[in-house]
Formats: sequence, C-alpha cells, structure tokens
Amino acid sequence: IGIIILARFNSKRLLGKALRSVGKKKLLEHVVSRLEAVFQRDQLLIATSEKTTDDPIASFAESIGVNCFRGSLDKVGERFYAAACAHNFDIVVRVNGDNVLLDPFLIKEMLDIFEEKELDFMSNVKGRTFPKGVSVEIVRTEYYGTFLDSIKSNLFYNEHVMP
Repeated sequence: IGIIILARFNSKRLLGKALRSVGKKKLLEHVVSRLEAVFQRDQLLIATSEKTTDDPIASFAESIGVNCFRGSLDKVGERFYAAACAHNFDIVVRVNGDNVLLDPFLIKEMLDIFEEKELDFMSNVKGRTFPKGVSVEIVRTEYYGTFLDSIKSNLFYNEHVMP
C-alpha cells in the first residue's frame, strides 16, 4: 500500500504553494506529518514532475527523507500510475500535496474496508458527505492501469487523476 502525494512547485494560482510555510512547517511537510500519524514513511511517495521547476519539491522530499518520483508535469494521471508501478504499490491512495486537512485515520479506516471487501476502487468524493479537505481516493494499481489510455487521452481526467 502506498500513499502518493501529488505536488508541483509551479501552481497556477500560487507559485511555490507546496513549499510555502504555514506556521513553522512547509505545506507539504504538514501533509507528510499528518500521514505519518498512521502510515510508515516508506509508504509515502511524493510524485512531482521531471521539469526543473519542480527541483525544489524533489530536494525537499530528499531533505525530509521521503521518496520522490518524477514524471510528466501535464499528465498527472500518468505520473500517478507510473509512480505506483515504479514503487511496486498494489494499492494506492491519492493525496494532494496542499491538502493539510486530510484525515489519516479516515484514510486508514477506508483502506481497511477496501482490503476487507477486496475492492478495486473506493472514494468518498462522489455524493460527497465529507468536506472537500478530507477527500479519499483509493485504487488498485492494476485496475487504474486498465483506464490509463482513456485517462491519458482526456486532459480533464489527466489533471484530476480520478474524476
């Protein structure tokens, strides 16, 4: 099981958002800290682009001892899948690098249900009953791969990973 934290430096609305300080920590560091309340560090993976503009994200990941995967900037769905495959994650949870409100205990609870029921995909997004900051999306890597051609060919799907 892997937790893939999608982050990039060149945010369209706020440049460098993932590495902006909130209190004494960077935004991305808050996300990692929250996840570490439940998950092991080797389950966490920051996935950013291979563009030089994302070198600060990769350097930050290295500085805090979290693995980093670098892939396509624009094809986020493809980057997500490639990151999961590169790290041999059978099951992956998608997390946004600016989501400081995520609930790691909810993620764990949903993962337990996901595994118990042997699901391929699980989300609390559609028919939303949770606030946006606590969205959870879990997918089997192999299952996600069956949709990769459709995801790669649609800009909306690629940007939003699991619409």
